[in-house]
Amino acid sequence: SDLARDLHDSVLQDLISLKRQSEMFLTNFQNNQCPTSIENSLVSWNDQMSKVIQTTRETCHELRPQLLYDLGLVKAISKLTSQIQEEAPFHIRLNTTRFDKELDIDIDSQLNIYRIVQELLSNALKHSKATQVLVMLICIKDQVVLHYEDDGVGFDASHLDQHTMSMGLSGIRERVKALNGKLQIHTAPEKGLKVKIEMEL
Repeated sequence: SDLARDLHDSVLQDLISLKRQSEMFLTNFQNNQCPTSIENSLVSWNDQMSKVIQTTRETCHELRPQLLYDLGLVKAISKLTSQIQEEAPFHIRLNTTRFDKELDIDIDSQLNIYRIVQELLSNALKHSKATQVLVMLICIKDQVVLHYEDDGVGFDASHLDQHTMSMGLSGIRERVKALNGKLQIHTAPEKGLKVKIEMEL
């Protein structure tokens, strides 16, 4: 989606320009000791624009993380993993040593892979009660394989549809579909969770 780029290039730039104009206007008024009511209005206007700019920046980041553009998929996932590790009660192992097809994957597919990892780790934080989490991204011939594994509480695989809704796995399923990939989920009560996603390049 080009929405993030459009937001950044048009809405955000316009807001920043407006905010600068209001700051200049406010400075001029303050120097000339303008009526308090006008000054208060300008202060409020300026504050509101600051909030909208921040929200727009955050929305752009949520839609398409800038790290993905700047650093590529592997480093973006590594950064994400480090951020989650700071709050996680489990240890995360990330292995991307056998992933060498990054340049062959279009940016939208990279974004989907990034979001899948994000949702798996978010799910682990909320539900798994795991002590160990493994994320592997590897290439096997013309295939990319994302492997996730944890030693958490797991769940009854016969109730998979019910759990996909409550655990964010339905979002992952949709992203795998967008990647024309195959999704395998293996789990059982107190036996952890394994997720394997295979995508053709």
